This record gives sequence, C-alpha cells and structure tokens, in this order.
Amino acid sequence: MASKWNDPLHNLHEHVFITDSCWYWTGCLDKDGYGISSYNKKKTSAHRVSWLVYNGNIEEDQYILHNCHNPSCVNPNHLRMGTQKDNIQDQIHLGTNTGKNRLTAKLNPELVAYIRNSSTHYKELAKEIGVSPYCVWDVLHYRSWTHV
Repeated sequence: MASKWNDPLHNLHEHVFITDSCWYWTGCLDKDGYGISSYNKKKTSAHRVSWLVYNGNIEEDQYILHNCHNPSCVNPNHLRMGTQKDNIQDQIHLGTNTGKNRLTAKLNPELVAYIRNSSTHYKELAKEIGVSPYCVWDVLHYRSWTHV
C-alpha cells in the first residue's frame, strides 16, 4: 500500500491555495516566483508536477507554459504544453523578455551599449561589470538584450 507521502497528488495539494482562478503554490519558490516541488524523487517546478499529475507525460523538449502568466500558479486549466519559441513569444508579448524588467538584472541598456562598443576582451568586461563572462558573451552575440 502506497503512503500518502509518496502520492504526487497529495504532495501537490498539500502546498496549494486554490481560488476561483489561479491555484497558488504555497511551498518554496525560486528566484523568478515559480514553485519548487518534486516528482519521482526529483526536484522540478510545481507547475510541471501539476501537469504530470493531471495530464500525464511531458513530451521531450516541451515546456509547460502559463496561460495566466502567474509563475506560482499550478492550476492545470491554466497550463499548456509548448516549445521554447512559444515561451519566448509569450515573454515578448508580455514585455518580460528583456533583462531590464527582471528584478535580478545586473545590466541595463547603457551597460549593454558599453559592452557592445568596447574593445576590451569579454572576460575583462565581465570582471569590470561584475557579471559572468557568459553574460557578456550573450550580449556581444545578441543572444540576450536583443532589443537594445
């Protein structure tokens, strides 16, 4: 007989506040406001666990996206499967794909312009600005901050 503690549905609902609309995850949240849970003893996003519990498997290379755009929501009726491209298009539509809108952003349009106009090696720029070399590399190669 399986313990209720091993039951994903029980574990999901143990940390959910259900309203008429969103189901708010009340457990741990990551830096972006997404719920942190586990499924089959592996750490994963709470909204992905909700999808797995209510809808079954997630196809390879697929994301679970929020129709409500509330990262802490785990209401299966507010979730859909999509691609990374779908996720980025949602972010563009909402205006949340730019670093300047993120609470944790270390760059701003002025720093991005400085990086792109500098002749200094990207690793030195990263040290100077206080970000990772990957961050500077992505700016230089227009993998981030594409709107600037």
